[in-house]
Amino acid sequence: MTLAGYLSREPSTTEELNKLLGLNSLSKTRHGSQESNDFRNAILVVAVLIVTATYQAGLSPPGGYWQDDYAPDSDNGHTAGQMTMSFNLALFFYICNGIAFFSSLYVIMVLIIGLPMWMVLYGSIGALGMANYASFSNTFPTSNGSFQDIAVSLVPFVYPVITGFLLSPPFFAFISHRRRQQQVDFPARLQLSSEAIVL
Repeated sequence: MTLAGYLSREPSTTEELNKLLGLNSLSKTRHGSQESNDFRNAILVVAVLIVTATYQAGLSPPGGYWQDDYAPDSDNGHTAGQMTMSFNLALFFYICNGIAFFSSLYVIMVLIIGLPMWMVLYGSIGALGMANYASFSNTFPTSNGSFQDIAVSLVPFVYPVITGFLLSPPFFAFISHRRRQQQVDFPARLQLSSEAIVL
């Protein structure tokens, strides 16, 4: 493909994300590029702070944990190490906390793609998502109803799917973007790298 053909094509997903986040520096001056870098860094800091806060909230949920075992004849017992919240409140808390956690992880993944060792960072982000799941899988309150049993049985399947769903789109968008760039019939020394586009 010629350079003219490449430039006349629709922007790739990566280019669209860069444009949406204000990170496209193709036609900007040095001052404009520095400004977009500042925006990128600010977004990254906020996303990291949200991930940190939501992960910590998962480790230390509101109300804390039971310190003893209690097994009455009725269905409202608990085990040491379980959350003191009721099942429904804990489910609501983890849904809201999970939305904040995973959306911030997604922003981080979009911003780090193309950086040196970004694939290693992707692996660690996936491991962080699974560690978040593991941190509450044993501490979730005991369910007392059929709806609650269904919710508990779905969580081990839904959580890895969400983690994989968040990891794969930016990864495949980057691979597709890289392939599009490599199809251009243009000298390699003048071809724009993805790092130049992101910065």
